[in-house]
Amino acid sequence: MGFPQALALLAISITVSAPAEARINILGGATATRDYLSITGHNVTSGTGFAHSYGITLEKLVAGNTVGLEIGALYSIKEVVTVTDGFLTTETRLTFAEVPALLRVWITRGLSVGAGAYYARGISDSFNQLSLQRNDLGALGSISLVWRLAPALGFVLDGRYAQSVTSVSRSLLESHKLRTGYALGGIQISL
Repeated sequence: MGFPQALALLAISITVSAPAEARINILGGATATRDYLSITGHNVTSGTGFAHSYGITLEKLVAGNTVGLEIGALYSIKEVVTVTDGFLTTETRLTFAEVPALLRVWITRGLSVGAGAYYARGISDSFNQLSLQRNDLGALGSISLVWRLAPALGFVLDGRYAQSVTSVSRSLLESHKLRTGYALGGIQISL
C-alpha cells in the first residue's frame, strides 16, 4: 500500500469512527520556500521564494477534546530561487496539490501543536520543463491558534513547516529537497 492509499484509508477510518467533534478549517495564506539544492561541480546557493497556498482540512477529535487526527487538501505554489556559480539566478514556481496528515494535540482550548507527514503531487508544467519529479514526500509540523467567534465558528491561524525527505530531482547529480514555511489563516467550523 502506497502513501496516498494509506492517507485515503486514514480519512475513511476517521469519518466512520465513533461520534466525536469534527472541525473543518478553510485556510489561505503565504508560503516561503527554500531549496536544499546540490549540483555536482557547481557552487549553488538558495534564496527564499514567496508564494501562496489555500485549501481545506478536516480534524476529527479522537481522545476527548485533546487529541485529533487531521487530513486535508491544499493547493500550494512554492517559488524556488536558485543562484548558480554566483551569477545565474533562476526563479521557478512549482505548483503542488498537497495532502497533509497530522496528529494534533490541543494544549489549551485555543492552542494546538501537530506533527505528521505530507504527500504532494506536482501539477504545473514547470516540472517537465525542469526535469523534476512530480512526487514529494516529507515531514510536517504545525502550531495553531483558534479564537472562538461563536460556539461552532472560529478564526484560525496555523503556522506550518514542511521538510522534504525525498528529492524532486530526476538527476543523479542533483538533489532538490524543499523546506517550506506556511502562514495560514481562515475560518474553523465545528460540526
